[in-house]
Amino acid sequence: MIKIRAVIEHITYQNSENGYSILKGKVKDHNDLVTLVGTMLEVPVGSVLLCEGDWKIDRKYGQQFIVQSFEEVMPATVYGIEKYKYVGYVHSVTFPIKTKDGTIRTTQNTQWTPLGVKFLYDTLKEHGALPIEERGADYVQPYELLSSTPKRKRKAE
Repeated sequence: MIKIRAVIEHITYQNSENGYSILKGKVKDHNDLVTLVGTMLEVPVGSVLLCEGDWKIDRKYGQQFIVQSFEEVMPATVYGIEKYKYVGYVHSVTFPIKTKDGTIRTTQNTQWTPLGVKFLYDTLKEHGALPIEERGADYVQPYELLSSTPKRKRKAE
């Protein structure tokens, strides 16, 4: 089986009763959108999916990735994060800033919405990471969520 990571761009078909879906997604090293086919219930546009399956060439529809299993993952690129804006997880606030010379320019600040905060909480909890308030005495931080950059120790003064 092959694993691919796709940012969902378009929903061609979704059956709400059985979850059968035909989705189009952006996949690294593919110029065109990739067609994903399989049981993927309630996958919105902008989702980032890690899919496991195999390639198939359909005579009528061309190359497709047949999804056997999938999980929604956090985006790894600015492009992926930008797609979450349209799902409602983040929004941008534009505000003016007065510079030293008196000219005014604008800047943008992207912020998580309450829906996005819940999504982050649920995703991190699903991977074993808990907020400090919810950690028990026996809690161990999952290895894959630890920072790979060692923290510098301060010299004692």
